[in-house]
Amino acid sequence: MAKRWVSSFLFLSIFLAMVVSHSADGPLPALFILGDSTADVGTNTLLPQSVVRADLPFNGIDFPHSRPTGRFSNGFNTADFLAKHIGYRRSPPPFLSILSHSSSLSKKFLRGVNFASGGSGILDTTGQTLGIITLGAQIQQFATVHSNLTAAIDFVRSWGKEVWNLSVPPIGCCPSLRTLDPSYGCLEEMNEYATFFYTTIQALMQRLSSEYQGMKYSLGNAYDMAMYVVNNPVAFISSKFSDFTDVKSACCGGGKLNAQSPCVPTAALCSDRDKYLFWDLFHPTKHACKLAALPSTLGSQYLCRQSTSLSWPWIISQQTVFLLSEIVSIRSVFQ
Repeated sequence: MAKRWVSSFLFLSIFLAMVVSHSADGPLPALFILGDSTADVGTNTLLPQSVVRADLPFNGIDFPHSRPTGRFSNGFNTADFLAKHIGYRRSPPPFLSILSHSSSLSKKFLRGVNFASGGSGILDTTGQTLGIITLGAQIQQFATVHSNLTAAIDFVRSWGKEVWNLSVPPIGCCPSLRTLDPSYGCLEEMNEYATFFYTTIQALMQRLSSEYQGMKYSLGNAYDMAMYVVNNPVAFISSKFSDFTDVKSACCGGGKLNAQSPCVPTAALCSDRDKYLFWDLFHPTKHACKLAALPSTLGSQYLCRQSTSLSWPWIISQQTVFLLSEIVSIRSVFQ
């Protein structure tokens, strides 16, 4: 029972892959993102039957023009900040928006695609009644992109292979689950699943990198990073990060810890979003997302890399192509 319940949280929070031009003076690399609500940049708003949505205020209050965009955040999310490091203004658009607004798919796909859908999980049974795009369907969408790119360029032969992972954070410490504890502490049982997930992914990446010649990977330890913030909320007083004064409550919501009702126009809203680790019942604030995109801020101990030559983010200079087999292998662990 617990395993089925936790599967809705245990997702490969952000999977990134990229195609890089061989020309040093060429365009920015394309970025392909698969994930859940931590990386969704509007996919679910394009799904009429989806009940997992972030298209109402106060979502997006700190986004340009203060408008909800489908991101489960007060502003940009982690996918956006990772894209910014490459040189983009934000994450690439959702797959569905490209399909509906462009007749030249190959050209658009070369700029990157975001497949992430809020409510999805490792298993396709997760969120299947919520009207979302499952991980399996996201993989199929990527296959469509791959076929279009292969038709346009010598995709497979010209590019190498590399995978970047950001592991699951301490899900037992999110505001909604804290409300289940009388003292509002973290639910350790849930956190144990998250730590198991990290060690499992680490072992799988090591095995896959030995099986697939030329494959490289980077694995960000989101669990340890987040726990460091939870235990040291004032550790980031600098030009880049202010201190967090609340690492337990939701900024937008209602009830205990402001985390018993969703972020809607009638919700209670905190006055200083940058002081909060969590935006709503489950998701980090824009400020926390910016931190999550910079593991080097906390030190290299939070980044497991196959090669010390890899930079962070590795996406700055590596030539990559996404391997669908990695996701399939990781999914099999939780079947």
